[in-house]
Amino acid sequence: PTERDGITTINANIYAPLYSQNQVDILFQNNTEVVSTISDYMLTQEQGMKKYRMAMNKAALNIWLEKLNVAAEATGSREGYVRAAKGVSDIVINDDGTADINSMPLSCSSLAGQFLYFYYGQLHPQLAPPDSPSCPKPLGKLLEEYYSGTGSNDNFSPEYYSFSYSFDKNEDNLKFMTSYIPGPYKGAGPDGMLRNPITSLSDNMRRNFYSTKFITLDSVQLGKIESYAAEGSLIHSEGSMDKTGTGENVQHEFKNPLEGELSELDPIRY
Repeated sequence: PTERDGITTINANIYAPLYSQNQVDILFQNNTEVVSTISDYMLTQEQGMKKYRMAMNKAALNIWLEKLNVAAEATGSREGYVRAAKGVSDIVINDDGTADINSMPLSCSSLAGQFLYFYYGQLHPQLAPPDSPSCPKPLGKLLEEYYSGTGSNDNFSPEYYSFSYSFDKNEDNLKFMTSYIPGPYKGAGPDGMLRNPITSLSDNMRRNFYSTKFITLDSVQLGKIESYAAEGSLIHSEGSMDKTGTGENVQHEFKNPLEGELSELDPIRY
C-alpha cells in the first residue's frame, strides 16, 4: 500500500489469463486471436452502424434546411447552419435541400465521420470516410496495441488483471454505495437494508445485480454439482442473506447447469 495526502492506495494483480501458449485450458493462444474475435463481433454490428450513419445524416440535413427559414434581415446567419450541419455529418447536400441520407460522410471533419472512421478505419475501410490527418486512430489499431502491450498501456499482462483501490481510512466507508452495500440511489440505506415504505417489510440488499461471484467453470456442468464442495471451489450461498455470516457457504444446487458434452471444461478448476 502507498499513502499520499491521507489516501491509501493498494495495487493488486488477479490471475485471470486471457491468452497463453503454455496452457491448454485457455480459450485464446495469442493476442491476434483475441483481436480477431473482437473484430468479428464488431462486424456483426454493421446494420446498427448504418442506422447511426443515417440518423446523423438526417440530423445534418435538418440543420441545413433551417437556413431556408431564416428571415430576410438575418440572411448572414445562414452559413452558420451550413457549418453546423457539416459538423454533424459532412455529406453532400444539394442546393434544393436534397441529399442521400445513406451516403458516407466525406471526411473525418464531422462527428459522424470521426466515429465511423474510429470504428471501421482498420476493420472495414469501405464503411468509413477516407483516411486523412484529421482522422482518429482506429479502434482496431488500438486493440492490437493494447493486447500486445505496445500501446500506452505498456503494463498490460495477458495473464493478470491489474487494478488499484484507493480509500481514506478516516472516512466512514459505509456511506459509499458499492455493489455489495447499495446506497440510497438503489433504495437502500447505508446499512444495506431496503425498507418498503408501504408494507414496512425489509430486505438485506448486501448482494445486488452488480455483484460478481467467481466459480469454477467445471462446476456449471450438469451433474457436476459436487464440485462446489471440492476444496478451493466454495462459493457463497444465495440461500442466506444473514450479515453475521451464519448462513451456508457451500452451494448445493445450481439452477442452470450447462448440458451436453463439455468435457473440455473438466480440467478448468480456477
